[in-house]
Amino acid sequence: MSDLSTGSAKRCWARSLGNCEGKISREHLVSECFFPVGGVKVKGQSWCLDEEKEVGLASLTGKILCQKHNSDLSELDTAIATITETLSESVKLFESRKRVSSRRWRIERYTIDGLLLERWFLKTFINLSVVDNKWIIGEGTHPCGMPSDDLVRIAFGLNRFEGNLGLSIASHVGEQFIFKHGLRLTSKTIGPNLLAGMFSLYGFRFF
Repeated sequence: MSDLSTGSAKRCWARSLGNCEGKISREHLVSECFFPVGGVKVKGQSWCLDEEKEVGLASLTGKILCQKHNSDLSELDTAIATITETLSESVKLFESRKRVSSRRWRIERYTIDGLLLERWFLKTFINLSVVDNKWIIGEGTHPCGMPSDDLVRIAFGLNRFEGNLGLSIASHVGEQFIFKHGLRLTSKTIGPNLLAGMFSLYGFRFF
């Protein structure tokens, strides 16, 4: 992978908000809570179009946000750490119960913040796509390697997805679930536009 701190990556992808402050800071493209559990698997970027590649923490950073906007998105890193812990706990309970002969179990309920999760997926999707700098991120004809203004505002919690757009859980009846540590992303494109991503988060699939 090329050095993510060079060339056109030296700019804040949230500059359309008009309130950049500080220098361009080095941002972890994927939240640190996924390390050192393992690497992040990516497919669909220009450097891994047809073959899934795993990248580690050292190479998964880039100078893509100013200090203010990097700080403003820190709540999403905190949120995903809590969410992944909750998912892990729910799976641990399931695995422990399935080893016991059938009985009437007390229902345990786990809650995650869906809006923060949606924003975290969008932020991560943008981070990985900005450094790739090969696609128009979102709908429209704005410059390659930059997200649309609407996506920026949604990532920062200023707007919401409308209609059928936004985060969905991908599953089907009878699907066999396999819990896996880590994160996997497969990008989806139409023409020059990068429009969606399929994520596997600890084995749970999101689109």
